[in-house]
Amino acid sequence: MSKTEKIIPNLLIGARGEVEVPLTYCPEPYLAQWFRDVHGEAVTIWMFANTGALPLIDAYKTLVEHLAIDAIALVDGGVDSIMRGDGRARARLSRIALSLIAVEPLDVPVKILACIGFGTEVEEAVCHYSALENMAALFKADAFYGSCALVKQMPAFQQFEAACRYVWGTTQAPPATSARGSSPRCTANSAIIRCTRSTATSCPSSCHR
Repeated sequence: MSKTEKIIPNLLIGARGEVEVPLTYCPEPYLAQWFRDVHGEAVTIWMFANTGALPLIDAYKTLVEHLAIDAIALVDGGVDSIMRGDGRARARLSRIALSLIAVEPLDVPVKILACIGFGTEVEEAVCHYSALENMAALFKADAFYGSCALVKQMPAFQQFEAACRYVWGTTQAPPATSARGSSPRCTANSAIIRCTRSTATSCPSSCHR
């Protein structure tokens, strides 16, 4: 059990940490707890249920209004979000497409997609040659914002690793074996959403609009 804020029951829920009873794979409350225990910050991690496009659009609109959000960053742990479906290997486009579809109609001035795991999707057989081709196409369309690398000497990487290891060490099952089939209240179509001030960022490389 964890303290939560329910805006739309069974669809849009914010985790506030303070986990009292061990949870099966549900990293969001533990990430909120990490912010509280390590940094002394009260951070709400917002979760969307696994659902269809229309309910997800409504959930996004509700969260945008609730927090007066003026920027959204969708974060992909790999690069299959920039695949066009005509590449040399399969990509999990359906779940990613839902997030992109849901964000498109929102009245938010800044929308960014960040791909932060180039080279991580070996098991999914994502073709990184196709990914590089698509990055080049985005560059030609003036839609590529640039790229950067995180190395272990950087404080940003160290904080990211610390957060991951904290969550992995407190959840009851590893992400690789439990992400599919999780409870709807703990599984987000758009991964983890952290909202602070007026900006929503889905779950922490190249960025494009």
